[in-house]
Amino acid sequence: MEINKIIEQINHLNIFHSDKYMHDFNFLSVALKHLLPSLSLDDHLQIAKKCSYYQILSSHDENNYDLIKSIDKPHLDLSNKIIVTYHYSSYRLLNSLLINWGIPFKIVTDNNYIKNQGEKTIQSYHKIASNLQAKPHQFEILNAEERTILLKCKKAISDGYSLIFYADGNSGVGGMTKKNNMIKINFLENEIYVRKGIAILSSILKKPLTSILLSRDLTSNNVTFSIEDNIQYLNDRKNEKQLEETVRKIWRPLEKQVSNDPGQWEGWLYYYNFINFQNKVSKHIEPVKKSVFNCTDFGIGHIPKQNLFYLLDKKEFKFTLIDQETYKNLHNIIKTNKIPTDYPVYESMRKKGILTS
Repeated sequence: MEINKIIEQINHLNIFHSDKYMHDFNFLSVALKHLLPSLSLDDHLQIAKKCSYYQILSSHDENNYDLIKSIDKPHLDLSNKIIVTYHYSSYRLLNSLLINWGIPFKIVTDNNYIKNQGEKTIQSYHKIASNLQAKPHQFEILNAEERTILLKCKKAISDGYSLIFYADGNSGVGGMTKKNNMIKINFLENEIYVRKGIAILSSILKKPLTSILLSRDLTSNNVTFSIEDNIQYLNDRKNEKQLEETVRKIWRPLEKQVSNDPGQWEGWLYYYNFINFQNKVSKHIEPVKKSVFNCTDFGIGHIPKQNLFYLLDKKEFKFTLIDQETYKNLHNIIKTNKIPTDYPVYESMRKKGILTS
């Protein structure tokens, strides 16, 4: 698919007219509200569209062989490194580039990724290697949740492979939300909980980290690299201050890029994994009278698999179950910005600022 066609499709997208996009937008909007609170709802909508565009573009670029061949190998040798990267911009290009440059690597991720995308990733590796006429190495996806992961990582490094980690992975090593794997750091305008396993592994292997962040320019279609080599490993893994500083160094390149161009970060869609929300489902809200829906602080959504309909408080990341009729009524109010006389609206919502009179 041509880039211009992708841009045109996304530009004409009305997020509030689509159940799927509205559900994704809710999570993205929650993330923006917590990390970049000064942004307006219009900013949220533009960033959501840009994020959707880059998701499509990233998948497209993974097999864009003319583009892959046109990108020169960086001066820094990426062989036999612990590489940290991010779900930013056209991030899927990285694997394809490493294949084209003849760099053997293994990806370290969690069981959930392996279950849902593992086979597809392996097939994609061999397809790309074949189409680029590159030498296929013994590519493998290592499961970070297995007890033998440390031994497998040590062997991979000793065999000359690079290890690829996504620092902002949506479930993390051993599960993003498991507290014993997490450390709190400052990020943008708030605090987030991120995994510390990469920093600890680097310390165990006594091998520094290299961060790589790809950025794709919409106008010129140029791909640029931000590479930070030699993020030193921890000498003392029990020193919390040292650990926090090392983790901060891992996240700093992403923070810088997201500050400059937030629309290229896919992580907005699963930011809720990085924060310590106490989600509670409250009672159904009773109907009474008319008003206009406050999309800045609230959202509605539908989860098809469970056939659940919800109202979301973006500030508290709190869900309230609503019935299908209420969802349809509120969805129509959002789409039309009007309240028909025969629609039930809710006094309790108005008092909470969900509806504005």
